[in-house]
Amino acid sequence: MRKALSASVLASVVLLTLTACDPPIPDSVLVEIAERSYNCEEGNVALAAPTLVTDVSYQWADLVATGCESAMSIEPGAAVEGADIVIAREAYEPCSPFTTVPVAMDGAAVVFMNSEAFLLNLTAEAVQGIFSGTITNWSDPAIAEANPDLILSDLPIEVSPASPQAAITAMENWTAQIAGTGTTFSLLQPDESEQQDSIFELPEGGIALIALSEALYSGMTLANVVDAEGNSVEPSLESLTFAATQFDFVKSETSVTANYDPEKEAIALAGQENAGAPYAAAFPLIMSLCGEDTLLKRAAGRFLVRQDSQGLLGASTLGFLSEEVRIASAAVVAQGLPTPEAVSEAE
Repeated sequence: MRKALSASVLASVVLLTLTACDPPIPDSVLVEIAERSYNCEEGNVALAAPTLVTDVSYQWADLVATGCESAMSIEPGAAVEGADIVIAREAYEPCSPFTTVPVAMDGAAVVFMNSEAFLLNLTAEAVQGIFSGTITNWSDPAIAEANPDLILSDLPIEVSPASPQAAITAMENWTAQIAGTGTTFSLLQPDESEQQDSIFELPEGGIALIALSEALYSGMTLANVVDAEGNSVEPSLESLTFAATQFDFVKSETSVTANYDPEKEAIALAGQENAGAPYAAAFPLIMSLCGEDTLLKRAAGRFLVRQDSQGLLGASTLGFLSEEVRIASAAVVAQGLPTPEAVSEAE
């Protein structure tokens, strides 16, 4: 509450002191002012998204209906073909998007089935070895070394090849950063199918790399990853949120691209003194505004990156954007929408 109040007061002071000769108003101020009210355009917007996002999008739809008094509505669960807004692990190019921005965070998770292990630590080298095929048995010394309290039997590791491309890239990059050398996960094949249900088909000795949101939803056992400082990092929404604060972004008139920067210090969550170890096998979900550029689509997209809309992600297995990335996304999506009255008056 203290941070929100400070931002609001700061925004008011900035606006009162601006003149026509002043430099452009910062995005953070514009976004804060805009979110004091709702920007609504009349009409219905069809939203296509993965199942776990769709669950949240029904709450977004309720928020829009209330805030816009039913003048603007969002229709969740739409088919990708013909959707006005598509949320996916990458920009959805088939819909010819006029704007693409991050809207939420997800990550890559190592899911396994071994009745002898309910808690498992994997070094970066072990993860690389398993998914490249150089580690093929659960009794391998590389696994035993990170789990001194476990004695795993001689059991073949069965790698499930289906994995989202974003998850493969995120885990390859993180393990390369930790180990100091990169390895291609040659046993994995890009597959964008949802796996929160099919993952239960893993056999004894099976292991897979899937989206963290789907892994958390499934309740399957997840492996911790040992980071460069020797921390055993548990894949969770909290550790994912720490990683989200390490993302930098590049903003253009039509897009925001977010990239993980391991040199950037993670930021603690509200109420915490220090940030925990970040789970850096992270990637953003991308919102594509499709087809013809209209104020209706922009207003609906802007709604999804509001601070209160982001807050609804807390009831899901998806992570929040960092405030820096959220503000950049909101600023790009809002282009062309009416300027907030408080800004117009100050200018």
